[in-house]
Amino acid sequence: MQLTELLYQRVKELGAKGQIALRPGYVAVVSKSSAIRPAILAALFPSSEDRQKLALDPNVPPRLALGFVGPDKLPHRLVLEIGGIRELQKYDAGTRKFVLFTADAQEIQSFLRVHSGLPPPEGFSFFVLGSSELPSQRMQTPGSEEVRRLEQELRITREYEDAQDRLFRVQTRLTEIGGSAKALSEAEEALANADAELARSPWTAQQIGDLAARARRAEHDAQRRDMQIEDISRKRERATEDGEVAADPFWLSPWFNGGLFVGVAIDVVALLLGHPALALIALIPFLAPLVAVLRYIQVDEERKHLKRHLIDLKEQEQAVHRRFKEEQATLKAAMQAVKVGSPAELLVVLEQRNEAAMRREEALAHLERIRNDAAAGAAAAEIAKLREEKAQLEQRIATQGFARALADVEADLHKAVQRSAAGRQPPSEAVQTKGVLSAAAGLLEREPAQLFAEAAPRLAQFLAALTDRRIAAGQLDSSGEVLFSAPAGRTAALKDLPGPLRDLAYAALRLCLLEKVAAAKRLPVIVDDAFAALDPLKRSMVAKMLKAIAAHGQVIHRIADAAPQGIADHVVQA
Repeated sequence: MQLTELLYQRVKELGAKGQIALRPGYVAVVSKSSAIRPAILAALFPSSEDRQKLALDPNVPPRLALGFVGPDKLPHRLVLEIGGIRELQKYDAGTRKFVLFTADAQEIQSFLRVHSGLPPPEGFSFFVLGSSELPSQRMQTPGSEEVRRLEQELRITREYEDAQDRLFRVQTRLTEIGGSAKALSEAEEALANADAELARSPWTAQQIGDLAARARRAEHDAQRRDMQIEDISRKRERATEDGEVAADPFWLSPWFNGGLFVGVAIDVVALLLGHPALALIALIPFLAPLVAVLRYIQVDEERKHLKRHLIDLKEQEQAVHRRFKEEQATLKAAMQAVKVGSPAELLVVLEQRNEAAMRREEALAHLERIRNDAAAGAAAAEIAKLREEKAQLEQRIATQGFARALADVEADLHKAVQRSAAGRQPPSEAVQTKGVLSAAAGLLEREPAQLFAEAAPRLAQFLAALTDRRIAAGQLDSSGEVLFSAPAGRTAALKDLPGPLRDLAYAALRLCLLEKVAAAKRLPVIVDDAFAALDPLKRSMVAKMLKAIAAHGQVIHRIADAAPQGIADHVVQA
């Protein structure tokens, strides 16, 4: 459900006639009139007291019209004459006017409950924050309880301020003798810096020396590798400059075949003629095949020798590359570790490491000289005692947790004494957190403990923001009341907190639970200048929280003064 407009006639504090446009999100209505909230509630939940609250003229009844849209996004309007008729109108797109939907009171309430999710008046009161919402704005029967509480707070506050004064003196003394101990602290810091710099080094001193030697000769090693590769290349070129000799088969040689043919022919003729001596002459032609065979063997052996030689040269080249890679592996790993691209850059880094080691030795020697100085030793001893006392005072101040300015406590005590003596009603201390938690749990149909467990992280954020971290969190006790705890762990009920802090703690709890319920119910939240008692900074923080709540629905916040700049989604003057 979302409210869209409020039209009024003859309403007290609002005037004879007017209209207030209400939009989605966080709407800040700047108005001195406190009748806006009663007017909206009168349209939603009419009662017999509305005319007395809202009538500008006792003889003429006020008239109201409250526009709204439900989940179906269709515009409707509740038209009411205070003390008289009440109608529910629906927007007709054809005529572009609102027409009567029903005038029956039960049908109107049924429509609001079923179609818009509007709960009964008791349930919707959770979505309404009046001007007396904060504990300091509520009243109770007279008594001296507030006086006793303020007297106790005054005593605790004085102890708190005494501890702060002593802490200030301790800090001042620490500043004064800081000059005497400055040399010692600087020497300790220099040694710590040198140790930290050395700790970042991934190598020992011996490894640094080896890496530095490798880095220095890296260029020479590369040149030597290149010379070896070049020498092997020259040998390969010389071996292959004449080209590879082809060993043709000897049986294809004309000398082999011709000599063999002539020799066989002579042997055949000698056989036919019967001259054995002629056969001896055939040995001469047989020398040609023999020469061809021997030549083939020679060429084949030379080819095999060349192939073996080339293989040996390739193996030598691979061995040179392998040895160089193995020798440079450690150097390359070091270069990758420090993310540099060349041995020269690595050498610079290694020299810096050596310089850091030398600086550490110098810092250690300088620190030993200062520690042997009597004045510096006395200053160091006093500083140690003052630091211990400072820690104790800070712990004491943090343990106490809650404190206000002494003048404010004395002023409140003076006013409380005067009110108690005059029998006037002082601000209430009986505000119960159990009631607001139970109301939220009832709307969500959950157990209070379950709801509080879900809301506890968000409550801690709201408390930290509103109380400047003086209250760190909330917790639920066995009776269902919310206890508030300081950062040091001390807990207190709402009624035991100082007045201003009580308002802030209650506001954080109320807004946190309101955010949980608004996210589930999607109903408009009406805030009637409920946080005017807070200081401007806290009001601005509350406005930011209301804007966060408006992300789940609509928040209508009446503010008597100007709205905080840049927070509200819409600002309306009324």
